Amino acid sequence: MRNPIVSGFHPDPSVVRVGDDYYLANSTFEYFPGIPIFHSTDLEHWELLTHVAVRDGQLGSDKAATGGGAWAPTIRHHDGRFWLVIPDMMGGRGNVLYTADRVEGPWSDGIVMDVLGIDPDIAWGPDGTCYVTMSGFILEGTLLTHLGITQVRKLNSFLQRRREIAAVFTRAVMQSRHGILAQKAEGENVNFSFPVLLDSGMKDVQAYARKKGVETRPAFTDSALAGLSSEEGDGLPKAKALMLRCLLFPLYPTLTTEGIRQIERTLASLP
Repeated sequence: MRNPIVSGFHPDPSVVRVGDDYYLANSTFEYFPGIPIFHSTDLEHWELLTHVAVRDGQLGSDKAATGGGAWAPTIRHHDGRFWLVIPDMMGGRGNVLYTADRVEGPWSDGIVMDVLGIDPDIAWGPDGTCYVTMSGFILEGTLLTHLGITQVRKLNSFLQRRREIAAVFTRAVMQSRHGILAQKAEGENVNFSFPVLLDSGMKDVQAYARKKGVETRPAFTDSALAGLSSEEGDGLPKAKALMLRCLLFPLYPTLTTEGIRQIERTLASLP
């Protein structure tokens, strides 16, 4: 058997057997058409059948950074239907689940799951429920927090837990001289940081929080806002000043009870 069995640029293979046929899917990163499907009957000789992503919008390839895009798919067959899940990362759509009645296509536009992770897999429960399991993480800017093994089925409980913690933190901030920054609706953007709008110096508050064992980070920096100038609108200088006062506190659904209390006490007593 020749190695590699599929020559050229075809990393991260995933294979499924359906009867006497084998189907193989690969990563394509930021390239389009995306996610090729190969066919074989002996696992040695392969031919290209089609691509999953052949229409605009199925992948975010046009927005993905170099090295981003379609990472490490998993292809499966269940109940007469083909299923493929893939992380479309670094500017892409997120974690996307596609289906097709025939492997040759057409493949669906894909369902975007409100969870981030890599190396996903697909399985089905006795009742036919589809579970997608992955190595989950939260990515905010360059800060990555690993969540361990994560299932999409758990997402709703994750979001509920986040809402509960955010309510605790909001009440705590209201006891201080500071405020909070409104966030987008969860359907648009799920943030796992709690933004506090400071009424005093950023460095002093950060030092105080660190002394209490709570790590924080500025939501924005001068360099990140350098392109904003007063020529773009009269309200911009004020908006820029407000953004530079925004400090992010941890708001992870995986926080322990003691961790939540520690941050709550810190927020309520901020100088």
